[in-house]
Amino acid sequence: MQELSDQIENYFNENLSGSGFDSDWEISQPKTHAARYTLKSYYHLMNDVGYYVGYTPIYAYLELIQGKLYIRNVRYNTNPRGVYLGDYIFEMVDFTLANLNQTLEV
Repeated sequence: MQELSDQIENYFNENLSGSGFDSDWEISQPKTHAARYTLKSYYHLMNDVGYYVGYTPIYAYLELIQGKLYIRNVRYNTNPRGVYLGDYIFEMVDFTLANLNQTLEV
């Protein structure tokens, strides 16, 4: 069976990319909490006319509770244009995580 951290990372790389999200999600796990995971990727920013203006790192903090993954927090750096992306990023991570939970092999 594939390690859970590999399952999570592969699922996010395959299913949450495009529409601003980078397809290179990286996962880490703190040594003190075996049931917690941190996903990191980047969100690419565009201006009002569609030109690329930079990127911001995003972090999704997950926790495994009774065989299901839950979001503990989603964080991103303020982007240079001051556009609030928190709800959109949270919703996309939450949607991807809900689909992953349906296929999870714990």
